[in-house]
Amino acid sequence: LVAAYRDLAARHPGWGAVHRGAVYYHRNQFAGGDPEDRVLAYTRHDADEAIVAVHNLDARWPRRVGLDLGWLGARGADDARGADNAPETIFDSHAALGLAAARPAPTWQGSSLQVEVGPLHSRLYRLPRTAERAARPTFPHERSTP
Repeated sequence: LVAAYRDLAARHPGWGAVHRGAVYYHRNQFAGGDPEDRVLAYTRHDADEAIVAVHNLDARWPRRVGLDLGWLGARGADDARGADNAPETIFDSHAALGLAAARPAPTWQGSSLQVEVGPLHSRLYRLPRTAERAARPTFPHERSTP
């Protein structure tokens, strides 16, 4: 996985989120989700783009996670952009190892990205640039509390 990250950074020097983006860690709290499961999910982002990483650390069970990305200005397939807002798969550990167990493509439910990962499976996605993301949004970890 470390080699895959290094390769990703070397192949895409213009992707700011890969090189200097801030990191936000997610909890699996969507309806039916278990925030105590063995999934590590985070978004690395800058003002222009975002990389979403989902790692299933469980060696036995596949997991499905819902990641609320509304704070990025990301909206799902019900948005007018439709397919233009689909996340681009930039790394899949099972595919890189030649494992045949394919998982469904991620889907949107409103601003929540739904991702399924198999046992010991990692998937990385790049979210397309949108006009909404051009103006820097307020990220959850940067919000002040009253």
